[in-house]
Amino acid sequence: MGHWSGTSVDRSLRALAIVAVLVVLGTVDGAAAQAGWARLDFGGGRYARRYLPTSVAICDPLPLVLFLHGAGGTPEAYESHLEAHAESLGLVLVLPAASGAGWSDADTPTLNAALDAVDAELVVDGTRTYVAGHSAGGAWAYILGYGSPGIAAIFSMSAPFYSVGGVADPSYVPPIHMYYGADDPNYTGGSAAALEAQWTRLGAVHETDVQT
Repeated sequence: MGHWSGTSVDRSLRALAIVAVLVVLGTVDGAAAQAGWARLDFGGGRYARRYLPTSVAICDPLPLVLFLHGAGGTPEAYESHLEAHAESLGLVLVLPAASGAGWSDADTPTLNAALDAVDAELVVDGTRTYVAGHSAGGAWAYILGYGSPGIAAIFSMSAPFYSVGGVADPSYVPPIHMYYGADDPNYTGGSAAALEAQWTRLGAVHETDVQT
């Protein structure tokens, strides 16, 4: 698959075609992939957590969600919240760990290494690759999603406002679902409204889900 360079990624449909050819040739072997959570280590303290549902066939092209934790958080803190949803929907989860308190271009090597590791053990559907995240991770998710072609959709939870100047592929602008609590400062303080205006300007289909 493609790789991030700074805040952009090229996960084009060509990657899906290459994977399909490799499956026919028998060079992609998912037999080593174990269902459940696995830790992917990349050296230097960099790592990600991967979840493979027990309900899927690993020889099939699988949808993938790259989920970014909030500032100061860890991938492990989100596992119990996400596992049941991934299992019921048949989604592969990839939860990388940020190198600092928040997300930045310094985390590009970890994101790329995580995607490479999953590509090596599973067949990922390049048309169903999603980016999601909580708080600062949610904001970085739409920076990645709109700055990169090949992302199907974006989900952010309690995300602050980050400026997005344009979209990588005007022919397909990923839709975004923004989730907030009614008392969330990022909602009551104006971030949600500013983001809605930004998505309208960029032509992104968006919806805001506010819960008590």
